[in-house]
Amino acid sequence: MNVQREVLVLNKEEIESVLTIDDAIEAVEEGFKAYNSGMAVIPFPVALQVADHSGDVHIKPGYIRGYDTYTVKIASGFYDNPKSGLPASHGMLLLFDSKTGYPLCIEVDRCYLTDLRTAAAGAVAARALAKKIVGRVAVIGTGTQARMQIAALSRVRNFDELMVWGRRPGQVEKYVTAMKDSLDARIVPASTVEEAVSGSDIVVTATMATSPIVKASWLSEGVHITAMGSDSPEKQELESAVLGRADKIIVDSLRQCANLGEVITR
Repeated sequence: MNVQREVLVLNKEEIESVLTIDDAIEAVEEGFKAYNSGMAVIPFPVALQVADHSGDVHIKPGYIRGYDTYTVKIASGFYDNPKSGLPASHGMLLLFDSKTGYPLCIEVDRCYLTDLRTAAAGAVAARALAKKIVGRVAVIGTGTQARMQIAALSRVRNFDELMVWGRRPGQVEKYVTAMKDSLDARIVPASTVEEAVSGSDIVVTATMATSPIVKASWLSEGVHITAMGSDSPEKQELESAVLGRADKIIVDSLRQCANLGEVITR
């Protein structure tokens, strides 16, 4: 008998109304545990370059053995879009029944869940690895991820001061305005990256830099760095000596990060 089932369609606003940062942090931590235990099936992402329109598209499926569902995510970045008043990122998640392959839900989230997951991963890392007592945090970058990383970090660590640096002073001002009501910490614009990271206990880099912007000599002993901007081979935020100084280098997927990000052999 052919039984038709309705496919649920959710938009970004509907997802935001039911999902919190705390929910995301706990879910991502459970996902990391499943991956580490071999229960998660995560194929290597498919990357599509749309170079003539300054775009890239990533397709990422995932399944945890024994779960009733599996997911395929499609996320894009078209970096000239802001010139036309459009968001640079877009995307959706497709949820399927793992027993039948039947589609259950289409989440047209405009990359909100991708942004939330990335921020939650930073918080999970900081909760496990950063100092328990944190005085100053630095964020390098002023975009969506720079905001969400700090919002998620504030759920797992208290801190007194946030130093923020961005290439454009106007964007730094907007960042301070956007964040001041959601953080208890004092937010201080930094004139240089060195000023921002010097003396900070946690450093978050969230840029599209293609050459190093954080130097090892600027970093304090015991600093925790969440470097999330380098998601393709041509990007790099950290001077190689930063990794040379580190006593621990933690990646979510060694297979992926050996080809993408800061730990790639250059």
